[in-house]
Amino acid sequence: HSYYSMMQSFLTSSRLIRFTEKRVEAIKNGKGLHQLMQSLEDGDCTQEECLTQLNEQVEESKSLGLNFNAVARLFLYDVGVTQESSCASKSRPPINVAKFLNRCLGLPLSRQAMLTNHFLKWLEKEIKDAKRTGRYDIGIKTLSGNEVSIEKPRAF
Repeated sequence: HSYYSMMQSFLTSSRLIRFTEKRVEAIKNGKGLHQLMQSLEDGDCTQEECLTQLNEQVEESKSLGLNFNAVARLFLYDVGVTQESSCASKSRPPINVAKFLNRCLGLPLSRQAMLTNHFLKWLEKEIKDAKRTGRYDIGIKTLSGNEVSIEKPRAF
């Protein structure tokens, strides 16, 4: 239930409410990626100016507590992958890998790509850390050769 509690506290936190209010106001005032792209297209600002404005907006969002993990949780919540749906109950079995992956297919492609890239970067980091600390297990290894002999049988 910690995920559900975390989501509940995140979604009802004063920081998120402040962020949401500021974001709505910013969009009304013409801030946001769509408006920046339109300004660039119309020639109202240069690429450098738009990039500077975008970076300022990203930094403001980060200072209010928005990060990729929070956004990813909201993406997954939108397709029904929540703590409540993943916990077993009398009326519902726990969510399994197949159902999780199926739900992820319900995400728009851009969100699927963001989540996949984030996961792959995290996995690469974990593998590097495991190799560095000696915890990495290569798993199944292909042996090559012309002859196979069993010197001493082993039980697994």
